[in-house]
Amino acid sequence: MAESGSVVISPRYNILVKRRAALVSVTVALAVVATAAPLQQNDRERVLSELHASRKQFLDSIQGVSPAQWTFKAGPDRWSIAEVAEHIIAAENYLGTMVQKQIMGAPADAAKAETRKPTNGKTDEAFLAQLRDRSQKAQAPGEIVPKGTIKTPADAADQFKAAREKTLD
Repeated sequence: MAESGSVVISPRYNILVKRRAALVSVTVALAVVATAAPLQQNDRERVLSELHASRKQFLDSIQGVSPAQWTFKAGPDRWSIAEVAEHIIAAENYLGTMVQKQIMGAPADAAKAETRKPTNGKTDEAFLAQLRDRSQKAQAPGEIVPKGTIKTPADAADQFKAAREKTLD
């Protein structure tokens, strides 16, 4: 663990920040898979596997975080663990709602899906790799910018579980 003043920075902070894009990308992956065609069983299993794995990663990464670690910021332009967690939860809710309304509500285009079929796997992998790449900083849209509403890791865990359950439904 690194020291910064009197706050010990948990390695979980770095893990949580790195996983932020991966967790958000899983929800976006649902949208990509959903627009390509009616879900095939192997696609459905892959998405569900990713969602369950990222759920565990998120919950494990905030478990046991002290109050000082929860609110610590490595710099004025950096988010705290609390803010990263809130961002992940907001993104889960925002993207899940978007997928439900705009994509799942629209009928699948079988002809378009058939033309994409040969490259779907490569496209999915490239898309996920791009979303997970944190070398290029991105500005979060206003809907998923943290607002300081989640006060403890336990609150974050509860809110994330509820949001992920909605995604899985």
